[in-house]
Amino acid sequence: MTGYYCPGCGATRSVYALLHGQIGMAFFYYPAIPVGLILLVWMCVSLLAERIVGHRVFFHFPMHRVWLYILLGLILFNFIWKNAVLYFTGTALME
Repeated sequence: MTGYYCPGCGATRSVYALLHGQIGMAFFYYPAIPVGLILLVWMCVSLLAERIVGHRVFFHFPMHRVWLYILLGLILFNFIWKNAVLYFTGTALME
């Protein structure tokens, strides 16, 4: 409606790029998706390994709010820079 990108614009393209092995393009489209996937895999592997061995492993995933803030920061950064490029240069980055 406004002609500008929404905060979620690029997420589907990012997933599509990841599924096709284009990691750089996935970061370009929506950096929170690859970073979130890395964090999710780290958390799952860490928790599974700790369950198997029965104690904390050296690659333990620390459950902190900082991860949420990092992902929210990436979403906000993505939203601002794509709309800033569109506003100041008139160049649409995702067409």
